[in-house]
Amino acid sequence: MTILLLIPNNTISIWLVYFNKFLFFLKSKYIYTDLNIPSHSFLKDNLFFNRETSDISKNDQPDKKNSCEYITNTRSRQSSLNNSSQSDFRLGLNYDETNPFGLSLFDQNRQNNEINNRAGFNLSGQSSCTCKILLLGGTGTGKSTIINMMANYFLGGTLENPKVIIPTKYFKVTENAFGRNDTEAKVGDVTRSQTTKCCNYEFKHPENPSCNFVFIDTPGMSDTNGIEQDDKNIQEIINTAIDAGSLTAIIIIASGTEARVTPTIKNTLTRLANNLPDEIISNNLLLILTKCTKSSASFSEDAFAKEIVKPKKIFYMDNQIFCADPQIWLNDDDEYSTVKHQWDKSFKTFSNLLKIIPEMNDTLTKAFTKMRELRNKIKSEIVTISQITTNIQQVQDKLEAAYKALQKTGDQKNSFANYTTTEEITIKKPIQKDTKDTLCTTHMRDGTICHENCQLEVNFESGSSHFIRCSCMGQDGKCRICGCEPSSHYHDNTEMVTETKTIEKVLEDIKAKYDLADQNHKVISNHATRFQESFANLQDQANANYDKILQLCTDLSKICSRFNFLDELHANIENMRMDARNIQSIDIRTNAESDIRNLETFINGLSNRIV
Repeated sequence: MTILLLIPNNTISIWLVYFNKFLFFLKSKYIYTDLNIPSHSFLKDNLFFNRETSDISKNDQPDKKNSCEYITNTRSRQSSLNNSSQSDFRLGLNYDETNPFGLSLFDQNRQNNEINNRAGFNLSGQSSCTCKILLLGGTGTGKSTIINMMANYFLGGTLENPKVIIPTKYFKVTENAFGRNDTEAKVGDVTRSQTTKCCNYEFKHPENPSCNFVFIDTPGMSDTNGIEQDDKNIQEIINTAIDAGSLTAIIIIASGTEARVTPTIKNTLTRLANNLPDEIISNNLLLILTKCTKSSASFSEDAFAKEIVKPKKIFYMDNQIFCADPQIWLNDDDEYSTVKHQWDKSFKTFSNLLKIIPEMNDTLTKAFTKMRELRNKIKSEIVTISQITTNIQQVQDKLEAAYKALQKTGDQKNSFANYTTTEEITIKKPIQKDTKDTLCTTHMRDGTICHENCQLEVNFESGSSHFIRCSCMGQDGKCRICGCEPSSHYHDNTEMVTETKTIEKVLEDIKAKYDLADQNHKVISNHATRFQESFANLQDQANANYDKILQLCTDLSKICSRFNFLDELHANIENMRMDARNIQSIDIRTNAESDIRNLETFINGLSNRIV
């Protein structure tokens, strides 16, 4: 077969490019050998190097730590070989005129294709814009690889000279302007997120430099460091989203090879669902499935839609270049073709992705702030209830102690209540009678009657010597009864009689103990009354806090309808249960446990609500 080409000198460069495409077309139709072109001629020489004629020594073999540099050096070395031994296609041509950028025809063809791919997304007519895209995903799903591919798309990277902004197992960083020295974990460990802090990557679109794309890389979920690390990562993501002010899109990246919802995926989806407001994911959510094509993806899109929401668009990518050892595909035509196909397909996918993003409306991230406030308030109220429960127990303890003290002081009062005693005494008291007696003024107090029923007539009562005639007087002129002079006697109709009387006697020492017990009883009784009032107030506060929690949960569910309250508040509810178990009063403990069950039932209803 003979092909004659008549090409004007001034267009020879362009025609060589199309001739290169023509040769690829012939090869794809399996008539390559009919052209009598050697299997290791022009085309294969422009792939990396001719393995049959290469003089690369063992020391020139690729270094795993710097494969990117090796690819570039190999391509440069082969270009020199091509220049020194010109093929029939380049006889008589000046190298600088045909290829002023020093690219092989293969590279020119590839570059034309990539320019065409990007040209499909034309922003030249649009005004300036800034699109902020939040990248989310589980650990090991390929976020870092996608970001590297984005860098190549925006920065003009090639398969032979890739741009690397996140180090991989086989490639070092080439774009130091995007350095992430403080955000990188151990490279190559797929069980740990390479990104430990959120990091922004800002690119200007080639067709419109005033249009910026800010990709926000975030730590991966389901890190092997455990739940605590996931919680820290979530807080880092939320704070970054809030700081962004607005988001044009949220892209969730998941492995397309996961056929079922594993616990790891479940954890990732649950945590994302618990933190993404409805207004953002309903209109701004995109999904990228990695490590697969559309036909080979086994990812459960239904499960994703059930856990989070149906994405606005799903994209599929398999960026093998950053995951595979270049030594494998560098020298193997079939492997190289596969990698090249994936590379081109990823560029096309990015082009389609970037067509959609500017069409999406920016959404303010204030919903993240509101969600964070509500979550913090809910947990704060739960902590308050726990503290109130502790206070209730303390008051209850004091109240019970007061009741015991009241019992004790009451018993003491009862024991000291008999602080009086009775005693019989004899007393003398005057009584009136019809007759008169002769009494002595000196001895009348002791009840002495000198002459009972005296008939002596006298005109005066006492102080007279007339009583000398009274029969009680002796020969010596003195009273035989009292021995006193007559002048000391008088008549009186009052008689002093002896009477026995029972009197009550106070035992002062016992009375003092009674008074002290009574005083203590009154003080403790006042304390018990105050404790009862405090107890009632604490119960009212706890009920009010429960009502607040119910309202806050309702408000939060309006912002994020898929928020899983049971998972979010599980630890807090368990702590509340533990606090309730410490309550000694059976009635109070029963009431507290009932309130906790009611709260759990309520939030379970919110979590299971069909939106």
